[in-house]
Amino acid sequence: TVYAASSRPEGRVYAFRRDTGKQIWRTSTDPIGAPLAMVDGVLVGETQKGGVLALDPATGKVRWHRRVGVARGPAAAAGEGAVVVATTDSLVRLTLADGKVTHRVESPGTVVSTWLTHHGALVAGTTDSQVVSIRPADLHRNWTLQVDAPVLSAPAALGDTLFLASRVGTVYRIVPDSAPAAEPIATLAWPITA
Repeated sequence: TVYAASSRPEGRVYAFRRDTGKQIWRTSTDPIGAPLAMVDGVLVGETQKGGVLALDPATGKVRWHRRVGVARGPAAAAGEGAVVVATTDSLVRLTLADGKVTHRVESPGTVVSTWLTHHGALVAGTTDSQVVSIRPADLHRNWTLQVDAPVLSAPAALGDTLFLASRVGTVYRIVPDSAPAAEPIATLAWPITA
């Protein structure tokens, strides 16, 4: 099944058969403002009005809806039965069963890309020129590193090593050991926009 969301003319979430493209279901929602995420068999969407909603992927029925703040990146798995949503000013952990907020902390910066799961942590770049690692169970910040410009795309991992590119085109390598550091390894001749 392929899932898609729209913000125009009104919010809608769709499910399509992947082999034929035939629509399976359509659900009306507030306008969707971030990519959908499938977490533990639950389809999670974030709206332009600051809501997070959980849908049954088989039927499209909305299981719950919770207002937490506007998010630009998709929700991420946060341990068994939970998701993390990065709003413009907070990190919020919600249970998948009922949308209950279990943890909320100040965001280290606005996260607009997908979170990378790496050795039990969630890692992302921010529009405040930082890379952050958090513990998904309680949103505790493991480390934060400064880079030369905003990070708009998701980091990548190869074994224990993380790689990311900043908006101005600097590529960094991070070895997240006891004293992680962002080491510039290349400078591209063009900006990174997504």
